[in-house]
Amino acid sequence: AARPLPVDLGVRLDPGRWPMPSVMRLFGALGGLEDDELRATFNGGLGMVVIVAPEAAGTALAFLAESSVEAWIVGDVVGVPEPGAPRYVEASLDPASATPAYRAG
Repeated sequence: AARPLPVDLGVRLDPGRWPMPSVMRLFGALGGLEDDELRATFNGGLGMVVIVAPEAAGTALAFLAESSVEAWIVGDVVGVPEPGAPRYVEASLDPASATPAYRAG
């Protein structure tokens, strides 16, 4: 998810914000993989990420819902503290600051 961003920016994703597809659970069970390994290897079933400005998130989610596309706010863009530091971190998002997810009807 961090690849399209400038090198001084990264992403903080909250794995609890999107459902892991059942096929990922099957891969985990068959391969003896824990959830963190599934996320690292298969992105935890997170198929595509769209990065928008925070003030555009509600509009983007509404548009996707109208298009019958399930979508969730799964993280945010963060500064990278120093060159060479990881550009992807997992952390819980503050529920008060996260826009609610929309699901296609």
